[in-house]
Amino acid sequence: MKAFAIVLRGEGIFLKSEPEPAVGFFATRKVWARDESEAVLNAKKSILKEWQADGFQRENLGEMPRLRVDTVTELKGLSSVTRRIPNRGFIFFPENK
Repeated sequence: MKAFAIVLRGEGIFLKSEPEPAVGFFATRKVWARDESEAVLNAKKSILKEWQADGFQRENLGEMPRLRVDTVTELKGLSSVTRRIPNRGFIFFPENK
């Protein structure tokens, strides 16, 4: 198994927030997988599970997030610092950003 860092972009959402509504997000997940395609699938599953568990889907006035790959990086060595980085969360962005 190899370690990967996957950055995904979620689009199609609409969350009310100030000063502007959020229409998308970026999320990074560290995953273990046999290859890049399995890593992307695992990252997408993780993000959608968190999206629903943390209540974002209830607040979302848009669609389920459409996830697309931004970057895939194979992590050759996991340092103790990398292992401690949280593996959850979203960075939301407004329209036209």
